[in-house]
Order: sequence, then structure tokens, then C-alpha cells
Amino acid sequence: LQTAIEKPFETGALLSFNFNLIPREFINPSPFSPLNPQSRAFIELKITQPVLRNAGVFYNRSKIYIARNNKKISVLQLKQTAIEVINNVQKKYWELVKAVEDLRVRNKSLERAKDLLRNNRIQARVGTLAPIDVLEAEEGVAKQVEGVIVEEGNVANREDELKQIMNLKRGSVLSDASIIPLDKPSFEIKKVSLDESIEIALGNRPELLVQGLDIENTKINVKQRRNELLPKLDVEAGIRYSGLNANSGHAIDSIFSEQFQSEFFGLTFEMPIGNREARNNYSKAKLEASRSVMSKRKLEQDVVVDVRIAVRQIKTNIERVKASTKAKELAQERLEAEEKKFKVGRTTSLEVVRAQENLAIAEGRATNAIVDYQISLGNLEAVQGTILAKNSITIEGGKELK
Repeated sequence: LQTAIEKPFETGALLSFNFNLIPREFINPSPFSPLNPQSRAFIELKITQPVLRNAGVFYNRSKIYIARNNKKISVLQLKQTAIEVINNVQKKYWELVKAVEDLRVRNKSLERAKDLLRNNRIQARVGTLAPIDVLEAEEGVAKQVEGVIVEEGNVANREDELKQIMNLKRGSVLSDASIIPLDKPSFEIKKVSLDESIEIALGNRPELLVQGLDIENTKINVKQRRNELLPKLDVEAGIRYSGLNANSGHAIDSIFSEQFQSEFFGLTFEMPIGNREARNNYSKAKLEASRSVMSKRKLEQDVVVDVRIAVRQIKTNIERVKASTKAKELAQERLEAEEKKFKVGRTTSLEVVRAQENLAIAEGRATNAIVDYQISLGNLEAVQGTILAKNSITIEGGKELK
């Protein structure tokens, strides 16, 4: 019968308690063994403390440190996924807004075309316009009807894409519901500093924080492997109580009589010849640490490029909004001029229809530029790693995510 209990400590020490009972063991007749059969028992309490290899609080807690870092990495990876999802949802939402605005512009253009057709038919009936003007107006209406049909399909497609990314499965309560955006495209110039944006991104991007923790883990691993290069030198000390009797119960009783107590102290030294495995592991750990540092530098460069592109896109969209707004105003003025000229007979219905189409295109571009500007603002928040805090999103059990 044998029982053992062990308790490790942070320093690498191991405290062990052993109880061993060998009941009624028959032995060959001997004048030095009067008990036959005999039962032996002993209790031993021993502590072993490494001095070189496997010694120290850091070495023995290193796996805990790595596990804690891995937990943080899991949270950061979840944060990274959440950033991507939120940014994609925002993009799909604004693309739906863009489609809805395009449909509104097309419907407005259709009404203008219908008004022109109505007026032309009235004037044609009284003989002030030629039938060709009615045909040209009808052609304009047909083009706008086609545009409305295309944009209605585009709105439906954007709705489905948004539902898909929101995981609204077929058959669910909201799967067949129409999504009506409450936001309208608005334009307000936001000052963006490239240097400040880069600094924010370098301090908040989850990928960089993950890489930093990975570097920390590799450094811990290097220290572990360096410790394993050391020779083994263990100090052990303990106390043992022994018992001997023909009966097992009496053998156990004699243990506690303290008649056969002994103390011991010892040193164990081991020096592996070559120690190739430990040296290879140490070299591999150093290479992994160097690779991790290089990966972080490369990732930092990628983040800087992402921020540059995002900031540049914002500035580009600002200029697009200004230019397209001006183009829309000019197209509106041209249409008004063509309509006035048409009333006095100085132009044809075809020119009015063309002006209407040009205005519809200009209005669509102006709206698209504003929506693209909103998308680019959200994209900058994503590449800075601040989009979750912007939307007040937290992860249960963790701190508020930026």
C-alpha cells in the first residue's frame, strides 16, 4: 500500500508526503531477521528545491503569464472581428442610403419628365408644338422609368446585403421586412490630422496589441529556454519515520513511536553532455522572438499605410462633394435656362430632356459623394481602432473597447 501527496511552490520547490506499507512479507530464514513474516511501514516528508535549472518564481509562473497574455489576445481578436463587422455594417447601411437617394433622384427626374410630356401634349393639341416634341418627351419619360426600375432593384439588393451581414435568416421575423434608413446624407467638413490619426491607430489597433503580447510571450519563452540550459542542482531535505513488526497494524503503530526516526539532507547535480536539445530549443526561441519583433514592425507599416489611405480618401471625398455640388447647381441652372428657351421657342424638347438627364446624373453624383464621405469617416475610425468606442460597444467581462 503506497500513498503520496505533493505540493509544488512558485520557487520550484516540491514538498512531498509519502506513506508506504509492505504487509506480511515472507523472507528466507536468517538469524538477523527474527520476524518472519514481517511487515514494514514508513512515513516520509521531503522537500526538494532546485537551485539552477527549473528554479525561480519567474520560471515556474511563466506558463501562467503566457496564459494570461493568451486570454488578452483572445479578447483583442474578438475586438478586431467586431471592428470589421461594425465597419462592414456601416458601409452596407450607407450603401443602402445611397441607393434610396438615387431612387429618390430618379423619381424626381421622372416627375420632371412627366411634367414636360404633359405640357408638350397640351401644346401639341392646340398646334403650338410639333408631334416630334411629344415623342422626344415620351422618350425622356421612358428613360427615367427605366432608371427608376433599375434603382428599385438596386435598393432591394442593398437591403438583402445589409440583412445578410446582420444575419437575418430567411423565415425570421425581420427577414422579409423592409429597411428604411433614418439617416440622410449630410455634409460637414471634419478636420483630420494625419499624424494624430497615425498615433491613435498605433495605440488602438487590436492587431498591434496582439503582436505586442506575442512579443512578450516569446520573451518569456526565451527566458524559459535559457534557464533549461543550466545544469541541474537540487537540494533536498526531509524526515522519515519507519516501523517494523510481524503484524501490519503494529508496524504502523511503531512508526509513531518515534523510535526509528531519521533525518536526511542531500544534493543532486546533473550536467547533460552536449545538451543539444536545450540549446536547439533556446536558439529556436530567440529566432521566434526576433521574427515576432519584425512582424510587429511590418504590421506598424501596414497600419500607417491604412491610415494614410483613409485620410486621403476623406480629403478626396470632401473635394468630390464640393465639385459635384457645384456641378449639380450648374445642371439645375442649365435646365431652368433650357425650359425658359423652350417656352419661347428658342430650343427643342430634346435639349430639355438632355438637361433633365444631366441634372439627374449630377444630383446622383452629388448624393453619392456625400455618402462616400460618410463611409470614409467610418473607415478612418475602423483603421484607427476607435469605431467600437464611437458606437459605445463593450465586451462582457472586459473593459470598454476603443
